[in-house]
Amino acid sequence: MKNERGSIAPLGIGLTVLLLATIIALVSAGSLYVFQARLKSLAEFAALSEAQTGLSVAEYLSETNQRQFLNLIVLRDETLDGRTVEVAICASWSPPLKLFDLNGEKRVCGKASARNG
Repeated sequence: MKNERGSIAPLGIGLTVLLLATIIALVSAGSLYVFQARLKSLAEFAALSEAQTGLSVAEYLSETNQRQFLNLIVLRDETLDGRTVEVAICASWSPPLKLFDLNGEKRVCGKASARNG
């Protein structure tokens, strides 16, 4: 009879590597989703502020001191018909676990619109 001792080790190592890669991907995807949702909420508040008070998005962002967003820029700030405001803001996101990150930071945008009246 052949000795098969240790033949399960490569399977265990492969499964561990696959599990770690899945965990890293899920943590990064969750972080990206939460970041985009927070950016969209910020765009919604900025659009509402501009529609109700006339305060521009840049002024709103400087007054609320949004330091948690890296490289925050206003991509779009338009009043369409005198009542409807459309806002798009973007910021840089980087994954929390930078083990396999080859491309660096990603630009994520949040868009919103608000209407006064």
